[in-house]
Amino acid sequence: HEKLKGAVHQLAQKNGITIDPHASQSWWQGELQRIGNLSGPDFDREYMKWQLQTHLALVNLYQTQASNTPQMELSKFAITTLEDIQKMFNQAKQLGAQQGVSIDTVRQPPQY
Repeated sequence: HEKLKGAVHQLAQKNGITIDPHASQSWWQGELQRIGNLSGPDFDREYMKWQLQTHLALVNLYQTQASNTPQMELSKFAITTLEDIQKMFNQAKQLGAQQGVSIDTVRQPPQY
């Protein structure tokens, strides 16, 4: 995660883009705080739900950017990064299934 974060910041700086906190930041910080107050199976289940929601949002974000950005370098970064994020999301879905946690997804074909 830190490697991805560093790459995003480096690419943004190179292209003169300012990265502002996402509007959902307060939601996910609140969710992490709520989950952090749980323990045992309740923690495991809610943390896995949060992981699935977060990874799905990232897949959708990078898919959109890969399809819609006019800058070739940014599009290439989004496409190659999307593959890694999709792998992490698939792993999270497998772990979630082991705990009885799943997420509804609508699979869209790549548009880039």
